[in-house]
Amino acid sequence: MAIVDYNDDLASDFSIITKNTDDIISEAFKDENEKLLAKSIIENLEKDAVEGIKRGLTIKIPRIGNYRYNPIRKRISEHYSDFKQARKSMTKEEYKEYVGGSIDKWKEEERNKNFDKLKVKRYRSRFKKQYEHYALKLGILYASLWFRFLLEVKPVEFDIELERHLQYLYGSKSS
Repeated sequence: MAIVDYNDDLASDFSIITKNTDDIISEAFKDENEKLLAKSIIENLEKDAVEGIKRGLTIKIPRIGNYRYNPIRKRISEHYSDFKQARKSMTKEEYKEYVGGSIDKWKEEERNKNFDKLKVKRYRSRFKKQYEHYALKLGILYASLWFRFLLEVKPVEFDIELERHLQYLYGSKSS
């Protein structure tokens, strides 16, 4: 535990007390086993959060909120060297337009990807019983793929010439 004193005029009456994890755990728990258990739980949660952030998942932290790694920032950092090279060869206005266009393109791609996920989610909730039936009988992956297929399939217009050709190929007698 550390006490920080500020010597400026406004904060001369206040002192800030900072505590680390060990201080908080030692105040909350008296038994050594409970302290050890609490510390191991916290460390495990921290490791899970770090792994989730590395994989680009949304991390839910209790009583704090959600943390989501921004995919646009990730792409900007991946293309940092490209932007640096472009900055050397372009004027300021051209560079702004180039970077802005790249970011807008990435945002549109991300929006389309999220919209596709939203469409599947809405379709699953609309046909919940059918989705649950497939998920229980054949598995969640199959059910998700099936509903994805149903969203993507388009009707084929009837073509009389194609129909006659198919009947000729397969030997159907009806016309």
